[in-house]
Amino acid sequence: MTGMAAPEDGHEPLDLGTLKPASVADATAVEESSPGPGGSSAPWRQRAAIALALVVGGTVGAVATDARHDAIEAHRAELVASAAAPRPLGSVELVLLNTAEQAVDIVDVTLPGWARPSGTDEPPVLTAEPEVWLTFDTRAEPQCDAEPSLDATVTAITDAGDRVTAELTVLDQYNQLDRRWQQKCETLDGDGLSFDEPTAVSSDAETATITIPVRNGLERPGRIVGLGTEAPGFVADSADLPLTVSAGESTTLTITWTVDDCAAAAEVDSPTATADFVSGDLRRRLTHFLPNTVLVELVRVAERVCGT
Repeated sequence: MTGMAAPEDGHEPLDLGTLKPASVADATAVEESSPGPGGSSAPWRQRAAIALALVVGGTVGAVATDARHDAIEAHRAELVASAAAPRPLGSVELVLLNTAEQAVDIVDVTLPGWARPSGTDEPPVLTAEPEVWLTFDTRAEPQCDAEPSLDATVTAITDAGDRVTAELTVLDQYNQLDRRWQQKCETLDGDGLSFDEPTAVSSDAETATITIPVRNGLERPGRIVGLGTEAPGFVADSADLPLTVSAGESTTLTITWTVDDCAAAAEVDSPTATADFVSGDLRRRLTHFLPNTVLVELVRVAERVCGT
């Protein structure tokens, strides 16, 4: 399947990129992608920042220091890119660090293979203070007729009023961007059963529950007859099964998770749900990669049930 390539060893090399200003020719940017997270239940933004510091250590500090020295008089924007991830309700967020001596305004972030939905307002301008990690959120959905990649384009305005762009390679945390793009653009038989992002995520004392939109793109009805999960320490079930999905129609599937192994649940990291889909002679097991909002609720349930 076509998708964005993820690092094979979990580490991204330090890479320097050049800002291409609309009016100032000497603006430059520092770009860098952080390695994957080291823990399983801490917020992914914090893990991305910590991992970045631990892996590249003094190298980033030295490069950032040299870049800041060169930029003090030139009013250049210097940005370090960390993780990017799709969010619920059709948005993408990118973690950035401004390593310059002065603040810059982040105007927009775009990714190949992702596009802002028609009629959607541009994201609000976000001021990036020096040496502060921030998260820029923009409305974006998979664009199936474009080739996806991790080369983000960041548009910013410097303290001197210069509008500049930077090409920054980002880290695809847990391959979520790649998976989300594939789920949208590469479904079963081209137009088979597909899942969307959960519309509701919640938990109580002993269970976590999500509701997922399901669409059958085939010209015949199909049924979801079984569920599974790749979240260690948890079992998944649904009172909706067997669930019939009419040809060309959509419905929702509600899945409930319960803890069955506290030791394994303590290591839950990147949960997925699997669905056994039957349509005529066709039988497939489909995997749906779940967003971080589900991981958060699973961790909360494990803490409540197991006392961890």
